[in-house]
Amino acid sequence: KKKKHKNKKGVSDVAKAALNKVKKNALTPADNALCRAIKSLKDATRETTDILRLTSTEVLMLTVLSSQGLPVFCDEWSGLVISETIFNEDIESDDFQIYFFAMGGVMEAAAEVWLKIAKTKLQEKLRLLEDNNHHDTATRQKLLEDIAILQKDHDAKISTLEESKKFNQNPQIFARKAVMLLEAVRKNMGPVDLQYAGEKKIRSLNKSENGLGTKILNWFHKEIIRWSKPLGIVDKAGNVLCGTSIGVDMDHLQSHDAAMMTKRDCRTVFIQVAQQSRLRSIFIKNKIERMASELIPKAMKQSTFSDDDWEDRPEWWNSESNA
Repeated sequence: KKKKHKNKKGVSDVAKAALNKVKKNALTPADNALCRAIKSLKDATRETTDILRLTSTEVLMLTVLSSQGLPVFCDEWSGLVISETIFNEDIESDDFQIYFFAMGGVMEAAAEVWLKIAKTKLQEKLRLLEDNNHHDTATRQKLLEDIAILQKDHDAKISTLEESKKFNQNPQIFARKAVMLLEAVRKNMGPVDLQYAGEKKIRSLNKSENGLGTKILNWFHKEIIRWSKPLGIVDKAGNVLCGTSIGVDMDHLQSHDAAMMTKRDCRTVFIQVAQQSRLRSIFIKNKIERMASELIPKAMKQSTFSDDDWEDRPEWWNSESNA
């Protein structure tokens, strides 16, 4: 029994949810890291060494990847890139998989929201300038400076929407760009400690990387390598190609208005994308019955054993009552 994947299902709903998250200030560590990168130009104290310069489009792409993760690589990888590929309807794990062709639609929808917000902010300042011609010179000058910044941001958001539409039309280019961008983030964040030796060191490493542990980051690095080969983004030595739109020549239009991600922020974003991707891979690999009867109870017990500090968790997250 065969079926075609539903293309771009729920794209508008995803965009609305993203906007609601911003309004409610329900931001994740990766969201906060990307916000810091965007605000970096306004902060004179922001460090400028060992940074990754990103265009508005690349920031949005990382926002989408931080929310959804990377599609989990499999032998039928082409079906995760283009929507024409047919899958078996009886595969339960297919419900947890995501697809590059659908993510392109999500990114375009989010770009439309971004542009709408930028346009509204610009119009508000222009209206203020028009309604307050009688203001003193200093106030007027401040308004003009704000308008110049908002105009530049508005233009960048127009460019982001145009690029997002191209990615949506060509999911293979989107996939290549996403993997290369993640590899650039990984390289800029610094090394990952994988030297497990002794119980104390194991506990320390398992609690590191925002509580995710270093093994998941290593798994995700291998996942990036798995994707890079069929997508054709490896050099002659077999290394994953990486990079952003802003190169050393600084010839991109946004080169001097780029978001700047520090090593710490790169690490935060990479950790979240790795977490989302690994969780997805576990659900894809295991049937719901095994998740409910074996893996989730095991995770709850390990969480209790590790003395995890939870800001919030569902009522059923109680190992004793669940048992």
